[in-house]
Amino acid sequence: FESLFVYLNDPVVVFDRYGAMININRMARKLFRLSKEEISTAPERFTLPKMIRMCSLSPEAVTKQLVESKDSVFHDVVINNKVCDMKFTEFSYTKDKSNKGVMCVIHDNTERLALEKSRKEFVSDVSHELRTPLTAIKGFVETVVLHPELDSEIKDQFMNDVIFECDRMTRIVEDLLVLSRLDNNRTAWKIETFDFYQFLEHLSNIMSVEAEKHHHDLECVAEKNLENMTGDREKLQQVLVNIVSNSIKYTPDGGKIRIVAKKAENGVVVCVEDNGMGIPQEDIPRLFERFYRVEKARTTDSGGSGLGLAITKEIIDSHGGKVWVESEVDVGTKMYVYMPYTSKLAMDQTMTSL
Repeated sequence: FESLFVYLNDPVVVFDRYGAMININRMARKLFRLSKEEISTAPERFTLPKMIRMCSLSPEAVTKQLVESKDSVFHDVVINNKVCDMKFTEFSYTKDKSNKGVMCVIHDNTERLALEKSRKEFVSDVSHELRTPLTAIKGFVETVVLHPELDSEIKDQFMNDVIFECDRMTRIVEDLLVLSRLDNNRTAWKIETFDFYQFLEHLSNIMSVEAEKHHHDLECVAEKNLENMTGDREKLQQVLVNIVSNSIKYTPDGGKIRIVAKKAENGVVVCVEDNGMGIPQEDIPRLFERFYRVEKARTTDSGGSGLGLAITKEIIDSHGGKVWVESEVDVGTKMYVYMPYTSKLAMDQTMTSL
């Protein structure tokens, strides 16, 4: 019973009939920010009335509910910036059951509420992202239908705009499906061992075409003696394509983009550096959030889904790597990706086969 009490994930505090604390588990100590020494040397400092006051509850309300139903439940109580449900229950703490104390069980709902908020925001963002191209498509089509006398050249332009917006919606839906599979561990990973130099050379070749359209100088440099890498080559390529594509989009024409690969502990760090518009410091911590925009118009104008960096982080996290950003407005951006030689996915696959 002691072990169960101590290691419960929910905070629990037990008080005697006089409101003095009998026991408290580690999660409750953590929630109320109490040290072991504080509890053992001066338990009288944390009594039932004091806890009730700390939680901004009414002692009369707690007592009344306990008398009426032996239980007293309060929802959405804020305790040290945590949103909790608290249940006070009367119980006997001696064998003859003559002494009635109070046990308080607390359930921390902070993460659940944050997740619900995140989901609502995500649904709202998805709705907005899909509504925008749908509104444009409806406008173009209605114009053509309502005005059959329109010049054929204008009609063709409107139809091309419809195709562009449809493609944009397709990209959003495809990216959402990728994120859904990553979230639910349903991604079909293709683990293989590949030559990292060939991997970088291929990346440079496929991105050079896009860079040339914007008259960018694209350079790819790698240190010598880099080892082969074991992971999902296609997904890792998608990561770097996403990052280099952003550098191409958000660097004014005629800019310079460098891809530099260097040795790191048990892996490689790839840095994609540009001399583009840069990112404000306050936006950097949120770059990898889904649909987050540094400037709301930027990704929309360039045809992106707003999900590329979110997918990038999920893929790198799955491989046991890391991605981070350094940037300065009007100077440029450096985005770093650490990729282990042997990915976490490959190690998990090996353990499963054993």
